[in-house]
Amino acid sequence: MRAPVNVGRDEASWLIKSSLLPELALRLEKLIKQRWKRYRKQLKQVQQHFTETAIHDSRVETRRLISAVVLLQGFWPEDRRRKMENFLKAHLDSLNDLRDTQVQLSVTRRLRRQFVAAKLFHQFLQLCERRLAREARKDLKRLKTQRLEKLVSAGRKELRQKLRKLSVAKIRRLLLEPMLRAYDRTWRLHQQVRASNPATIHRTRVAFKRFRYMVETLIACGKIAPASLVDPLRAYQGRMGVVQDAEMLLQAFQHFVDQDSPPAPDAARFKRELIRKRQVAIRKYMRVRPELEKFRPRLRSSGAPV
Repeated sequence: MRAPVNVGRDEASWLIKSSLLPELALRLEKLIKQRWKRYRKQLKQVQQHFTETAIHDSRVETRRLISAVVLLQGFWPEDRRRKMENFLKAHLDSLNDLRDTQVQLSVTRRLRRQFVAAKLFHQFLQLCERRLAREARKDLKRLKTQRLEKLVSAGRKELRQKLRKLSVAKIRRLLLEPMLRAYDRTWRLHQQVRASNPATIHRTRVAFKRFRYMVETLIACGKIAPASLVDPLRAYQGRMGVVQDAEMLLQAFQHFVDQDSPPAPDAARFKRELIRKRQVAIRKYMRVRPELEKFRPRLRSSGAPV
């Protein structure tokens, strides 16, 4: 495998042509407006109808808006970008525990007939879900977007002004560097993955997710990156996601055991099943792990026309 990308040294030739960059940047400005509207719409939806589908849709639109903000970070003051990203991350954080619990419920629901401990654990998770849902709903109802709306509006205005002044070469650098850095970080973490340490897979997944959403943002702006990348990117991330879900389920069950002391023999048998499922998920990911290389932005040699 090749060494990781050196950010700023080359351009991603499969991703962008220089002649398209000014148009792309303008499309991104329009995309920010579009994604802001979708984010606000889904936030209102989940505030009014706190369903699992509404929660999922709100999380997706939040991540999509974050990816556009990060991709355009070079055009904005660091303080403004950081405030926007922190606000959106706080939105995601308010839903993370609830989402994890809902995933765990979907797994234990299928295992209740096989294991007494699974049935008891499922009941425990249902109580957790109700508590977390109440807390998350309160957090979301308190979430006010006026400040974020002002930041987004100011960012769009500043972007339009800068695009009239910047050279194509400068626009190219400002747009490509965030995406290249995201891949570079993913690659470094990917090199540290160990099957015996699920946390290394999770760290790689978090970095890869950032890279994936940025590429999807570019694809959404037009024929800049191959649309054929979308499904493989999601599938690759999904393999890592299954590992993390299995790890979180095992941790949650151990917490349940420590707190409620279910029948020991069946609890031990159920725990062995959860460990087995985690190991299967890890093996499946490790088989496809080298495929990260195929998502590397293809480079032209320095000085070659783009």
